[in-house]
Amino acid sequence: MRSRSPRTSRLAPLFALLLPASALLAAQPPLRIEVVGGDDSGKGLEATEKLGQSPVAPLLEAPLGQGVVGEVEPNNTSATATPLPGNDVVVRASIFPNGDLDYFSFAASAGDRVYAATQTSQSANGSTDSQLELFGTDGTTSIEFDDDNGTFGSLSSSIAGATIPANGTYFLRVKHFSATNQLRPYDLHFKLQSGAPVAETEPNDTLPGQALPASGWVSGSLSATTDVDLYSIALNAGDTVFLSLDLDPERDSVEWNGQLGLGTFNNFFLTANDGGGTGPDSEAYFMTVKDAGNYAILVNVPTGGTTFGTYQLSVAVLPATNEGLNCTTYTSTDVPQTIPTGPGLVSSTITVPGNPRIADLDVSIELNHTFMPDLDVHLRSPAGN
Repeated sequence: MRSRSPRTSRLAPLFALLLPASALLAAQPPLRIEVVGGDDSGKGLEATEKLGQSPVAPLLEAPLGQGVVGEVEPNNTSATATPLPGNDVVVRASIFPNGDLDYFSFAASAGDRVYAATQTSQSANGSTDSQLELFGTDGTTSIEFDDDNGTFGSLSSSIAGATIPANGTYFLRVKHFSATNQLRPYDLHFKLQSGAPVAETEPNDTLPGQALPASGWVSGSLSATTDVDLYSIALNAGDTVFLSLDLDPERDSVEWNGQLGLGTFNNFFLTANDGGGTGPDSEAYFMTVKDAGNYAILVNVPTGGTTFGTYQLSVAVLPATNEGLNCTTYTSTDVPQTIPTGPGLVSSTITVPGNPRIADLDVSIELNHTFMPDLDVHLRSPAGN
């Protein structure tokens, strides 16, 4: 090991949050910025200290344009389920620790249809394997279950078009396939459709396609493997769309392998297709658009597909989040800190009061060191992520 002069590096974090208008719920454990000194190979040593779990919802970071709501722990039973605050919602939550269950409740009427999907590709531990289940008003009777029908995480889950049998409060449960793994975090997209979908109008196989109704809900069919159905929608910059395609709306076990797309981008559609699993087949698609304009939604048979049939398509649009309403800056009060001669660990704590819903998170660190490859820097949430 090469000898070096003593290290007197200093750490001065600055933390800026853009907070959408929302109620503050409860006190939150602090975030921590940790700097870990390593050896001469440049490989840092893993920090072993962990934070305790928060009894309330974790702080959330939302991508630009997508407003999210948070789970409130504990919600591992139907009796403690987190209520969904509307019929068109995105929840950001975590399956953590191992074996965690997340229940969410919502009110629905007889005949309503449930469209829900998990987006798990951003899970920090690299696993995308969620399971999604819809339960009846008793919280235990399963109405529909899905394991791997989702996309944007090949093992994510999708339920499209499950029918509500009677008025009441119903429950969605998200869990990991394995009781010894986690999803940190995942997004649960939820749309409840009421009434009846609008029938497609042929021909709608050329651009711009059939205009989507205000409900964003249509029923249609493909008559051949070469048939294409297009629907047009106007979106604003930063809008997020959740497309959910039910490939067995009759629930008669006659289903087919469909494909969803959004475009056009330089005359191309960006498509998503999953081969499906047990239970009613479906497809899920999520996108936050960069530019305002008229877009087209594509329903067709993927290349090499041999089946076609009826479908129902639900389109939910979440308006872009206005991030400029409430920008708050938090600064560490325990700095400067001295980075120890490695191996070693030093941390700085930033306390964010209340439990705000975060639209955007920016972290700035003033850090000086004689050999930067020796350092690993971590930002840890109150939940230990």
